Amino acid sequence: MHRSKIIFEFKINSAAVGKLMLAFQKRSEVYLKTGGVHSAALADESGILAFREDIGRHNAVDKVIGYALSQNKTFEDKILITSGRISSEVVFKVKKCGMPIIISRAAVTNQAVRLAREMNLTLVGFPRGSGMNVYSAEERII
Repeated sequence: MHRSKIIFEFKINSAAVGKLMLAFQKRSEVYLKTGGVHSAALADESGILAFREDIGRHNAVDKVIGYALSQNKTFEDKILITSGRISSEVVFKVKKCGMPIIISRAAVTNQAVRLAREMNLTLVGFPRGSGMNVYSAEERII
């Protein structure tokens, strides 16, 4: 099956990835109290632009994308940050929006990595301090 590729030249500094994840983790008051929700955010290199929570990881992603669409935001210079595992379905959603980068504090599936590589989408997992796993399109993380 042919899948078009993300071609935007957007890049982000690895230190900025760490700062975004730290800001993201501090945003979720419900998670901090209960540990029982997932979070998703739309960000650019300057910070978090939109933040949503839901008991379902896909729902949290859908909420933040829906908000951005309702505000007529463009996606080519945006990043999706999520607390949940990145699956192929999340990769397809982000690709459909045209976002070049997904960051998760959790794991990624093998299928998500394969698709992200095919689509030239940058997939980042487990950002901790200055370290992170970059699974695809590494050139966007500088």
